Amino acid sequence: MADTFQIEVVTPEKLVLDQQAEFAEIPGKDGYLGVLAGHAALLGELGEGTLKITAGGQTLGKMAVGIKVVPDRSASSIDLGRAVVREAIWLLLAAPAGLGFLTIFGRGHRGLHDRFAGTRVVR
Repeated sequence: MADTFQIEVVTPEKLVLDQQAEFAEIPGKDGYLGVLAGHAALLGELGEGTLKITAGGQTLGKMAVGIKVVPDRSASSIDLGRAVVREAIWLLLAAPAGLGFLTIFGRGHRGLHDRFAGTRVVR
């Protein structure tokens, strides 16, 4: 299993989030900040945006629908390198009207971003 860290998000009213994570992308006042295990403790003002957290190979959205991304020939969690490649290709494919996602209707039901990163989505 990948290294994890404890992430807590606290507002003046209440504790909003308290969980283990492998990676967090946090919207800060001056832009997004990526945090991995071993990062120095951080206390700061959040900015407007979306907080993305990865734990056990899943984002919060994938946890909610019961799916996760795994390496093509394994059931373990993907490593950071594959995650970065998958995300970068996903962003490139989303730009031209989502045409790169049409491949999910073919054999294996994998988008081009999964094919390039060597990953697949499982239940």
